[in-house]
Amino acid sequence: MYGQTNDRQVQLVGMQVEEEFKQLLDWSQSRFAQLPWRIDRTSYSTLVSELMLQQTTVATVIGHYSKFLQKYPTIHDLARASEEDILIAWKGLGYYRRARLLHRAARDFVKTFSGAIPTELDQLVEIAGIGEYTASALRSIGHDLPALAVDANVARVLSRYHSGILNPTINRDLRETLYKFYQGYLSGLSSRALNEALMDLGRTLCTAHKKLCEECPLKANCRAQLLPDDFSMKKPSQEKFNLHLVRVLVVRGNKILTIKRTLGQWLEGQRELPSFLAMSDDKKLKQYPKWPMKSDYKKWPCFSTSITKYRIKNYIFRCTWQEYQQIFMKPSVKLEWVDRQVEKSNLSTASIKASSISCR
Repeated sequence: MYGQTNDRQVQLVGMQVEEEFKQLLDWSQSRFAQLPWRIDRTSYSTLVSELMLQQTTVATVIGHYSKFLQKYPTIHDLARASEEDILIAWKGLGYYRRARLLHRAARDFVKTFSGAIPTELDQLVEIAGIGEYTASALRSIGHDLPALAVDANVARVLSRYHSGILNPTINRDLRETLYKFYQGYLSGLSSRALNEALMDLGRTLCTAHKKLCEECPLKANCRAQLLPDDFSMKKPSQEKFNLHLVRVLVVRGNKILTIKRTLGQWLEGQRELPSFLAMSDDKKLKQYPKWPMKSDYKKWPCFSTSITKYRIKNYIFRCTWQEYQQIFMKPSVKLEWVDRQVEKSNLSTASIKASSISCR
C-alpha cells in the first residue's frame, strides 16, 4: 500500500487512510467516550489522568480518578498539599513514584506559570516530572494540538498498521517514523480523538499478546493482519526470588508504630511496620535489616505478597512498645506512631494487611 506512487496515487492513498482512521475514531467514541477523564476535561485533569494511567489499568483508574479530583480540584490545591497526603490519596493505584512526580509537576507549574499548563513542548519538558510522552499527551489530549503521544499502545497499533511489525521497540527512530506517518496521513484528524482511539485499540483489540483483526476498524489495510499471530519474541521471564520478612506490629491505643521508607528503598515515601529480613534467595538484597531473634518465625501468622522479582512471605510478630525498645531499638531509625485507620495514614498495603490479620 505504501510503495512508490505518483502524486495522484499518494493523494488517493492518503484519503483512504484518513477515512479508515475516521472509522477508528467513531469506534472509540461509541465505546469509550464516557470514561470520566474524557468528560469535562481540562489540561489539569488530563495531567492527572495521564500520570494515573501510566502502568495502571483503565478499570483501576476509574475507581480513583474522580475521588482524587474531588480532593484536589485544582492544580493549586495539589501544589499546596503535602506529599504524605497525596500518597494517601493515591493509595490503590500503585507505583507511588508517579504521585510524587505529579506533585512536583504541579508545584513547578504553579511556580513557573502561575498554575497554567503551557502548550509548547520545550516549556513542558522543563517541568519536573514531565517527559516527552507526557508533554505530547498534554498537547494532544489536553489541548487538541497536533502531536503524537507515543506510548506502547500507540506504537504497537501504528507499527502494525504501517509496517507490519507486531511488537516494536520504542526509540527515537520509531517515534520519528510514526510522526512522519501521522503528518503525512492523519494530521487532518483531531489529535485528541486520534491519540485516545489508538490507545483504546492498543489496550483492547491490538494488545502485545493478541490481535483481534476481524473486530478491528483498521483491518482493511493493516499490514499485520496477514501475519501469523507470532508473539514468541517475548522478553525472557525474570528470575524470581523467595523472600521472608517479619513485620513487627506494635499497637498503642489506636496508633501503630511505623517507619517511613526513604529514597532508593521500595515504596519510597510510604510508611510501613518495622520490617526485618528473615530469609532471602537474593543474597544481594539490602532493603531491610536482618531479623535479630532466634525464634521460629514460621509459626507466626503469615500472608503472601510480591514486589518486582520477589515472592514475599510476610510473618507477623506482635510485641509491646517496651519489648520493641529492648529488642529492636536503634537511635538512627526514625519511628512514628500513625493512625490505624487506612484512610488517614500512608501505610503500605502489606502493613495494613498485617495489622488487620494480627488484630482479628
